Amino acid sequence: MPVTISITDGGCVSLVGSGRVTGDELVSAALDFFGSQFEAFRGCRAWLSNFMDVEPIELETSHLRRIAQLCEAIAGHNPNLQVAIVANDDHAFGLARMFEALAAETGWSFRVLRSADQVEAWLD
Repeated sequence: MPVTISITDGGCVSLVGSGRVTGDELVSAALDFFGSQFEAFRGCRAWLSNFMDVEPIELETSHLRRIAQLCEAIAGHNPNLQVAIVANDDHAFGLARMFEALAAETGWSFRVLRSADQVEAWLD
């Protein structure tokens, strides 16, 4: 599956994209996650989205808006979440920055980064 979302033992949501990822797959994974892991999500301190192994990502602005709307709807249940999005590809990095702007209403702390090392430094 090109997108997986799980909760680590350390209380961090881990979204991993690999290969060819479409907007529909990303929206579907988010809906599935929030539908099945909502209670566990409430106790998470951070969310890490890793797009380091994604081939050209196929997302439209409408997909990003839909995911931002989902996040806004549940943000009150985890208002202090830290969100890091890692993308080394310029296109994926730009889409991540766009999502950061679209999801600003969540109140979450966002970082869009280029490497896993930057994420570890930011979360510490």
